[in-house]
Amino acid sequence: MAGLLYKLSTRMLVSFGLLFVLMLAAVELVYLYGIPFSDYVGQYAEHRSTVFNQLNLVADLKAKRIKQWFEERKSDTKVIAESRMMHFDLKEFTALLREYEDRGLEGEALLDEAIRSESYKRLFLHMVLVKNTYAIYHSIHIVDVASKAVIVSTNAREYGVAALWDEKVLSDIATGDFVIYFQSAKDIRHDENIISIYYPLSYDGDPEQEGSGIDYVLEMHIDVDNFIRPVLQDVKGLGKTGEVLLVNQEVKIITPLKHPLADGSIAEPLEYRIDAKPAIFAARGEGGLIKEVDYRGVPVLAAYRHIRLTSEMGLGLVVKRDISEVFAPLRRNIVYTTSAGLTVMFLSLFATYFIARNIAHPLKNVDRAARDIRSGRLEARADVVSDDEVGSVATTFNAMAEQVEQWKDELEQQVAARTIELTEEIRERARAESDIRKWAKAFELAEWGIVIGGSKDKQSIDQMNPAYARMHGYTVDELIGHKASELYSPEDRDKISGNLLIAREKGSHTFEINRLRKDGSTFPSLTSITAIKDSDGETMYYAVNVLDITERKLAEADIQRWTKVFENAEWGVVVVGSKGPTLDLANPAYARMHGYTIDELIGRNAADLYSPEDRDKISGNRLIAQEKGSHTFEVKRLRKDGSTFPSLNTITAIRDADGEMMYYAVNVLDITEHKRAEEAINDSQEQINLLLDSTAEGIYGLDLEGNCTMCNASCLSILGYKSEKDLIGRNMHELIHHTRPDGTEYPGVECKIYKTLRDGTGMHCSDEVFWCASGLSFDAEYWSYPIKKNGKVIGAVVTFLNITERKLAEESLRKLTHALGERVKELNCQYSISKLDERPGVSLDEIIQGVADNIPPGWHYPDITCAMITINEKEYKTANFQETDWKQSSEIYAQGVRIGSLTVCYLEQMPGLDEGPFLKEERELIDTIAKNLGRTIDRKRAEDEILKLNKELEHRVRERTAQLEAANQELESFAYSVSHDLRAPLRSIDGFSQAIVKKYSESMDDEAIDLFMRVRAATQRMAELIENMLELSRLSRTEMSMAEVDLTGLVKKVVEDLRNTEPGRNVSFEIMDGLSARGDRKLMQAVLENLLGNAWKFTSGKDKAKVEFGTRKGIDGKPVFYVRDNGAGFDMTYSDKLFGPFQRLHSAEEFPGTGVGLASVKRVIARHGGKVWAEGQVGKGATFYFTLG
Repeated sequence: MAGLLYKLSTRMLVSFGLLFVLMLAAVELVYLYGIPFSDYVGQYAEHRSTVFNQLNLVADLKAKRIKQWFEERKSDTKVIAESRMMHFDLKEFTALLREYEDRGLEGEALLDEAIRSESYKRLFLHMVLVKNTYAIYHSIHIVDVASKAVIVSTNAREYGVAALWDEKVLSDIATGDFVIYFQSAKDIRHDENIISIYYPLSYDGDPEQEGSGIDYVLEMHIDVDNFIRPVLQDVKGLGKTGEVLLVNQEVKIITPLKHPLADGSIAEPLEYRIDAKPAIFAARGEGGLIKEVDYRGVPVLAAYRHIRLTSEMGLGLVVKRDISEVFAPLRRNIVYTTSAGLTVMFLSLFATYFIARNIAHPLKNVDRAARDIRSGRLEARADVVSDDEVGSVATTFNAMAEQVEQWKDELEQQVAARTIELTEEIRERARAESDIRKWAKAFELAEWGIVIGGSKDKQSIDQMNPAYARMHGYTVDELIGHKASELYSPEDRDKISGNLLIAREKGSHTFEINRLRKDGSTFPSLTSITAIKDSDGETMYYAVNVLDITERKLAEADIQRWTKVFENAEWGVVVVGSKGPTLDLANPAYARMHGYTIDELIGRNAADLYSPEDRDKISGNRLIAQEKGSHTFEVKRLRKDGSTFPSLNTITAIRDADGEMMYYAVNVLDITEHKRAEEAINDSQEQINLLLDSTAEGIYGLDLEGNCTMCNASCLSILGYKSEKDLIGRNMHELIHHTRPDGTEYPGVECKIYKTLRDGTGMHCSDEVFWCASGLSFDAEYWSYPIKKNGKVIGAVVTFLNITERKLAEESLRKLTHALGERVKELNCQYSISKLDERPGVSLDEIIQGVADNIPPGWHYPDITCAMITINEKEYKTANFQETDWKQSSEIYAQGVRIGSLTVCYLEQMPGLDEGPFLKEERELIDTIAKNLGRTIDRKRAEDEILKLNKELEHRVRERTAQLEAANQELESFAYSVSHDLRAPLRSIDGFSQAIVKKYSESMDDEAIDLFMRVRAATQRMAELIENMLELSRLSRTEMSMAEVDLTGLVKKVVEDLRNTEPGRNVSFEIMDGLSARGDRKLMQAVLENLLGNAWKFTSGKDKAKVEFGTRKGIDGKPVFYVRDNGAGFDMTYSDKLFGPFQRLHSAEEFPGTGVGLASVKRVIARHGGKVWAEGQVGKGATFYFTLG
């Protein structure tokens, strides 16, 4: 088996197989997940991004369509609600209902009468026309808020039926804005789920009486399946599992789900609440993309949006696809490519096997020959069986074998000759080594320098040992033949002859002298000269021994220096005996820091100078010093005065040559100030460390070599290291800054941070990357500033941030901005088209041509885009229209009937996108424009019909108004004439009656006089009534002069007049300051005189009467003025009679008056375009309110 593995064919098969498998795996991984640090991110990420973009686009389009559809329905509702025809017909119809109710009609009798009325028929026909025109409304109702009953409906069967409102709906309607509800078929009188749109009618049947409150509500009911369900089920391009969901704010589904629930059941719309996160996020107002499980528990990719319909109500939209379907194509591609790759691999391995076998067979001959040569048979040769490369190898091998055999013979001859030469060299070397060993013992091993000089005072050097040459800085060869005097210092050369003379006389002489080295320096030496004499006593030569005593001299100098140091040192120094703890020697500083003199300390126990709590540490510290040689520690010491101070102590054990303890040398430093400074530094350093570790930015320091000197916690966290030890002392460029963002090497000489170290200038960079401990990089923004000391750069500090998320956000923002730009173009196109029919007097032809002209700017290539709209064979084109092969068309329908088409063309071919030359959004946009144009044509035609009906109605209203005005004028003239003509007879009756009573009173009895007095009272009251009738007529005919009227001032003047009439009355007035309004001053004075006069009159029975005049804000924001009193009040049952002429709720005996005052008030207020009404309670007072237009 082992031999098989070493065979060439086997190795080739295994090598090629492994290589192919690795290459196939690498290709598959790159295909799926991309290439690190490159723009290619792989098919998995690209496919997921594509699906997310598709879901995003579908979600935006669906949300836009649903939002636009609801806005159109709200617009329909508002148009109907604000129609003047609706105003007048509803006013007439509600007045008719009140009339029927006053006549006692109710139930079916009231229903039959109401349905037969012309005003009901007009309202009914108007609402049916709207319903049939738009063909999307299930039913339309008008509901009376007070009774909550349907008073007009497109479904006659629902007239009089109670509206299906709960308190929530009613409170939302009271806000005065649109209210939209989705209602289940189980909760309402319908077979389908319904979208209900409520719009309050805040007027009492009259558009000029708006602001009085919400009297009626317009209800528009739409079948959910009419629009919402088709829009959601249109999921082209989302595959088999694609689905669009719509949920309300309670996360309940609006339409049926595409799939059953996890348990197999079917969810009911508006009853089932989804617990999946995309739907929950969308319902609560968020939008985005997510990978999550759906209502089935199946993993999906989803886009979700929130659709805001009103200020209080919105919908959640979710567009999703199953992940299994999304990535199914990738899985199939992997299976196909892997199968194909393995097939190719097996074929390649089969071919490789045969190739290897053919190559290996000839090589076996060469291998056999090589084995023979290795075993010693140099004559062995390989067989040459072919002329190819293998044959060439065999031939070359044979030639090499012959050369090796020849070299073997030549080598044997050379070895024999060289052996003879080496034998002779070994004999000569043995003799030389014998001589060398003699001098080696005398010279080379001596520590002293030894030199032999000539006799007869020649002073030349004949021979020396290496020590002598070495101490003078020469080699032996350099000194041979030199004069000995040249090796003395210049100042000592004159002593040579004297020293030689002494040596000759005494035989030897030892002295100290300074010698001169080769480099010019000198050194002290101990020199001994011995005169060597022959048998005759003559000096033959001198033997000189020289010892370098530099270290001895230095030691002597050190002893002197240490003596001065000992005496002048700031540290306290003391010598303690080894046998006992007594002080043998102390310097002045030691005595001074303890408060003693030296004499007082000598012989004292060392323990006495320790604080009591530290004395037990003495023996331990000495033991450590004995073991280690020295020991440094901190301890508190005791002064002579009893105070203590912190000290730094070093005990050194001094031993003799045998290692026996001689004594202890103790150095003591008072570190009181050091301790204080150390505490301050520690506090400061702690603050600095806290500050550095509290910053979000990573911070590290560098020395001049680029090595890390410090780092904060954020630095470690961002770079992924555990502790400072991982960074301190390491080169930060090589560790985190070694590679550029493009993957190329980043040389240190080009590093911008190193530039700070070199130039001492700060710099900022945000386009490079740092590398983490994990081997991954991140986008970094960093600042580098130099650290200077005495003007010289000694390092740098670097602050950095991980801006990867910011970079990603900026790139995402760039892409979204581009996509948003395209969507804005489309929205601008739709907006411009939607605004076309808002221009006054615009015709349908102008709208259609405007639609065609506004299409090109909304397309991807506006410069080469043209459009044509055909309506009933009439064409509307852009100026550059030219039909080409690159076009897109959509049919236009009105009321379900095809009436034309919309065609958009490119004037030149552009790159194909999606399934054709147009963007998918553009294909959807052209369909949207076509549908909206169809609706616009429907609406325009309906508006023309409505306009025609309005013109007819306005003509009828003008005719009736003219008739009423003529009748009113005749009635006023008649009333004025009658009133004026009656005044003369009444004056005659009153005068004659007075004359009779005055002249004949003595002849008449009391009853006759009483009758005449009653005649006079009746004529005077009648005259008062006539005068009030004339005043009422004048108020209606007087020409008004409009100006800003100071109501507060008028009220104060009226109150002053009232007080003057009855000074004894106790009436409290509260008048709000600064109130004014636009109106006729005289008429407004009449109104205030009547209202305040009534308050004064009807509070006459109160001991503490109170009258208020002020204002409050109405429903429409306009001011509502009021006069309030705490007088007699009235029964609200009869409130409708208050403002009728000559209508009174109290007898003349209780409170005098004619009943014309409030009628005058109502007429004046009506002429000002306002409204007046009252509230009261018997015995508790009344409040009269009025508004001005």
